[in-house]
Amino acid sequence: KMNSTKYGMLVTYYEIYVWTRFNEYGNKVGLLDRCIKTFADEKNMRRYSYCLMLKAAYYMQIHYYDRAEPMYKELIEYYRSINGLYNLHVNLHNLGNLYMQQEKYDQAIDYYKEAAHYFNENDTYFDLAWCYYKNGNILQCRQTLTHAKSVQNRYPVFEQLIEWLQITLDAKYSVAALNCLLKIENNYGEEMDQSIKQFIRTQIAQHYEYHRQYDQACEYYRLANQRNVTEYDEDTPELSSDI
Repeated sequence: KMNSTKYGMLVTYYEIYVWTRFNEYGNKVGLLDRCIKTFADEKNMRRYSYCLMLKAAYYMQIHYYDRAEPMYKELIEYYRSINGLYNLHVNLHNLGNLYMQQEKYDQAIDYYKEAAHYFNENDTYFDLAWCYYKNGNILQCRQTLTHAKSVQNRYPVFEQLIEWLQITLDAKYSVAALNCLLKIENNYGEEMDQSIKQFIRTQIAQHYEYHRQYDQACEYYRLANQRNVTEYDEDTPELSSDI
């Protein structure tokens, strides 16, 4: 039998679950904070951890990396302690993303490699290969991309990104490389995560900039830097309008 507080929190929990499908992070952060506190007080670690993952993802979306980092580390420690291997994989990968987005490639590589140990998914191997590429380790990058094409779990967007990076290794800023990126944007634009959209559009912008097509470059840089997430001011009950 539930009391009203527990029932309200349960409803809010599933509200948040539905809301995350649409990436409207900032609009529900206050509710999310209430859930985190309540589930922590009740020692409901399964729901607490899920909500903490959402909060860390929100901070990643608005580039508050210093706030997301300890959350991911807490989640990794928790899922390691209960042998929750898939969620361990997810949070290791997410922490790798956090470091990659800050261009801390050596740290990102460590977390991607550990994430790949638990589950073979081509997005992890693409991100790992990208970090090797940015570090100048081309041989390791090629080997990782080759392996990525044979893993069991393959997402179509990352199959295309793997092809793009293989082309880029031999013909950077080529027409073939650009066409691969434009194909991804055209085919998967509506379903891609915001961070992937930003990555692809930045690469397209850099191609146009390299070829001195500055109008196209500016447009893609603008698209790459669009934000779809409302920032939440934790010090007030209102949503921040200063985006």
